[in-house]
Amino acid sequence: MFVPLDWISDYVDLRMTPQETAEALTMLGLEVEDWSEAGASGSAVLDITVTSNRGDCLSMIGVARELAADENVALKQPSFEMLAEGPPAEELAAVQIADEELCYRYAATIVQGVQVGESPEWMQSRLSAAGMRPINNIVDVTNYVMLETGQPLHAFDLDLLGGQQIIVRRARQGETLVTLDGQKRELTTDMLAICDRDRPVAVAGVMGGAESEVTGKTVNVLIESACFNGSSIRRTSRALGLPTEASYRFERGVDLGGTARAATRAAELIRQLAGGTIAQGVIDVVAREPQEREVLLRPQRASKLLGIPLTAEECQESLGRLSFETKTQGGDLLVRIPTYRNDINEEIDLIEEIGRVIGFNNLPSTLIDGVSLQGKDSQWGKLESKVRGVLQSCGLQEVVTHSIVPRETPEAQGIQPVELRNALSADVAKMRTSLVPSLVQVLGGNFSHDIRDLWVFEVGKVFHQGEAAPAESRRVAGCLMGTRWDGAWTLPDKKLHPEGYARALSVDFYQAKGAVEELLQRCGIDSVSFCPTAGPLWRDGYVAEIRQGDSILGFVGEVRPELRQAYGLKAIAFGFELNLEALRDLQTQDLDWSAPSRFPAVKRDLAIVVDQAVEYATVVATIRRSAPEILEGIELFDMYQGEQLAPGKKSLAYSLTFRSYEKTLTEDEISAIIAAVRSALETELGAQFRE
Repeated sequence: MFVPLDWISDYVDLRMTPQETAEALTMLGLEVEDWSEAGASGSAVLDITVTSNRGDCLSMIGVARELAADENVALKQPSFEMLAEGPPAEELAAVQIADEELCYRYAATIVQGVQVGESPEWMQSRLSAAGMRPINNIVDVTNYVMLETGQPLHAFDLDLLGGQQIIVRRARQGETLVTLDGQKRELTTDMLAICDRDRPVAVAGVMGGAESEVTGKTVNVLIESACFNGSSIRRTSRALGLPTEASYRFERGVDLGGTARAATRAAELIRQLAGGTIAQGVIDVVAREPQEREVLLRPQRASKLLGIPLTAEECQESLGRLSFETKTQGGDLLVRIPTYRNDINEEIDLIEEIGRVIGFNNLPSTLIDGVSLQGKDSQWGKLESKVRGVLQSCGLQEVVTHSIVPRETPEAQGIQPVELRNALSADVAKMRTSLVPSLVQVLGGNFSHDIRDLWVFEVGKVFHQGEAAPAESRRVAGCLMGTRWDGAWTLPDKKLHPEGYARALSVDFYQAKGAVEELLQRCGIDSVSFCPTAGPLWRDGYVAEIRQGDSILGFVGEVRPELRQAYGLKAIAFGFELNLEALRDLQTQDLDWSAPSRFPAVKRDLAIVVDQAVEYATVVATIRRSAPEILEGIELFDMYQGEQLAPGKKSLAYSLTFRSYEKTLTEDEISAIIAAVRSALETELGAQFRE
């Protein structure tokens, strides 16, 4: 907001230079971004940033009040009296509030017989310095009073209002309005409109309509001063793409108690600058009475929080400089909050005001007093840190993507998404139910820039619609594309063995599965099974559900081709997604470990033929049950299905590693173990053996 200091000087005696004024306002909480000189007089203009809770400072009087408190001088208010010599205003127009939830108060004054023309030079100069374009003496007065008091105003040509009526209601379906900028606006039923007897004539709190605007032919003027629901004005302004000075102020809250005063101020200025006669009285329709709340302030509490001793008299003096009325109640103060201070609700707010007046830079620096607790990471922080470390050690890079995703983003299996109300576009329409689509989008974006080898992961939250309210949960997901390594001289010759070369280089299902297994192992989660399943994010027949007992930990598999195509990813990608809440509940804090055996390992290969329906995990479980603890590892190194086998059969080749912690194993001991394993596989799975 641009604040000309010569305008401010109407309300407070300024004894500081522009630099000193800027510093004082900044220390009061109204940060001055910059200042410059404007106009022929070279008056300084401050560019002030007003926080969203200080709607009272979106006015010259509001800024002057802050400076008056800082300098401890009197605030000079302008006159809000009007010389009314015309007929009663109620005989000339009528006002009705049909929606009291969105309009709290509507005041109107009427000036008859005006002469529309240019404003005087002093008013045009001030409006220009404050960043507003002068238009004519009627409109300029409404803008001037808005900048002065913070109360948005609008002037209607009274003779163009059907039935000389103002009805404040929600717009009806299909109603349209051409606003002052010449654009035709389609109104919706959740928008508040200012209407006459026949049609909408303004978008409440945003912009007036062209059909009732003040022109050179205007003779009689109705001045609107109202208090609308700020949230409603914000939604309407965003929906129409029409931010205005008025909507900016209504969104942050205007003074419900100052509505009528602003209307009388504007009427009197119009009489002085445009002539005419002011109708007697104000048409003031009140749906919500302005109330000055009272808040109890304890000086002892203020002293403790601000770190300096304060008496009731000192607190009373500080608040009085901000125009707060106070009265003593025992040793405490009962403070009446003005209607223009919507940000003051509790005792702590008043203590902050006292600190602002004293000057936070004037408060002494003291050491923290009290018991110091040793900081430590939360349970979630520890788990997520471990997850990040493990996946980074597996070669994955962490990325961070948006929680809000496009409407067409596919959902995780069986999850109801959380749709956003009043979404700005279809690209930001709902909350994500899975991390996988966003990771695929990352791969697709990199692929389009010729980055073909990329492994990424993300730790974040996903969302779903619960029975009563939206809910969230934590996930970790990864996506891999490209090669495991490139240019290694030990790989098969690319020309002689193209299939072997590609297979040796390409990321596959087992690369993603290996990262998952490493993560689960580091979390102390064992006895995990990978069971075939299906899902909307994964290619059919190439996805496994990760289970431990009855708990579903997540999924690992190949990304569905349709999902890849949606994000322009032309390479095959594999990925996984795990439920961090399940990992948290199942993880073991104290992992078992043992020193490596000093005795050599013995390896034996075992090739079996089983039905295609027999799963890898079933074979491994059978081998482990039939072998003693010296079975150190099982590795599947080959699988074959083809013409050399009977229909419905497959050949699996395993490498078994045996090692003892007590001695070197003999050939007879290994042969006995292999015989027991073969017997179990033949008996339980009907396996046949290939020599």
